[in-house]
Amino acid sequence: MRILYLTNTFPELTDRTRGIFNYKRVVELVKNGIEVDVIKVNNILSPSSRLFIKDYRLSEINYKTDILVKCINYMKLPFITHYLNLIEPLHQYCEKRRIDIVHAHFAYYAYPAYLLYKKYNISYIITIHGSDMHSLPLANKRIREKTLKILKNAKKVIFVSEYLKRIAVSIGYSRNSNSVIPNGVDIGKNKYNKIIKKDKSNKIIGYVGNLKYVKGADRIPSIFYEIKSDCPDVEYIIVGDGILRKQIDKNLIKYNINKNVIFAGKVDHDQVSKYINKMDVLVMPSRNEGWPCVVMEAYMCGVPVVGTNNGGIPEAIGIKNCIVAEGDNIEKRIAKTVLQILKEPPEREYLISRAMKYSWENIVEKEIAIYKSIIR
Repeated sequence: MRILYLTNTFPELTDRTRGIFNYKRVVELVKNGIEVDVIKVNNILSPSSRLFIKDYRLSEINYKTDILVKCINYMKLPFITHYLNLIEPLHQYCEKRRIDIVHAHFAYYAYPAYLLYKKYNISYIITIHGSDMHSLPLANKRIREKTLKILKNAKKVIFVSEYLKRIAVSIGYSRNSNSVIPNGVDIGKNKYNKIIKKDKSNKIIGYVGNLKYVKGADRIPSIFYEIKSDCPDVEYIIVGDGILRKQIDKNLIKYNINKNVIFAGKVDHDQVSKYINKMDVLVMPSRNEGWPCVVMEAYMCGVPVVGTNNGGIPEAIGIKNCIVAEGDNIEKRIAKTVLQILKEPPEREYLISRAMKYSWENIVEKEIAIYKSIIR
């Protein structure tokens, strides 16, 4: 069985953590004997992309694998169907490599798979991850129409959360050929060993993620300030970087808590658990999420997560007392909930057992079952 894995996000030289969930999935597929060809589509005009990415192997960017990533560069121009020039190269590639099915990730970037199916009857599956459903189709009619075409013609649609599936139905998706399969989590034994703190009196609250508005990163200083008002000895760790970094720095100084905050910055994915292990509670003040992978990362460390009720966050957290309704005074209410969880945390064993259910092994096993049901 040979799968063409089509995506716009995959670890690369300038961002080794980009699309890490795609990398983890591909590695697990290969472990299970599935032949996987990875093709990364790159919009050379996108601010988050680089001009003309060449094919590369992950070993070239210090990964312990020699997976080849084929790159197709294109220009997204207004009012032009910019994917049309990709179809012939993709078709030739599928013919040469004897591809059985295309598995596309993220709806808008799955349009080449849809065009390939319409012209050459090459079947495809799509996985919906987040903003490709909860934001882009709702904000743009043209994108919404394209997204529905992609969903309705896919052999199978995989949503990473029930939340995203509900949105798809709300914009007109009605087929039954779908499944909800979240992203997975590593369950390596040595990765999640709990660090014993030297000073038991100091609690540590943390945040892990991009420092941008949709992630609620602007709320972090207020949340930390409210916590410190009731619990002066608390310390904080922020893992991540982004456009709001300067604003967050400024507000931490404003609240006179900057000396209590460690900014780890952006770290390699394999290093994230080392920081989470130091935390007593992780906060997730996001305004929207498809499926927040960091929840299961925290649970594997036995660390509870307090988050908003936005998007797929409640599904991932799965503990009612740790979920805070979006609305007025959200920062104060998140802080209050964190303080409650510090006093009465969930059982560490329960958190770990919950995370184990979402191991990459279990997740990919479900996806392979879908492949086999289509490729007969």
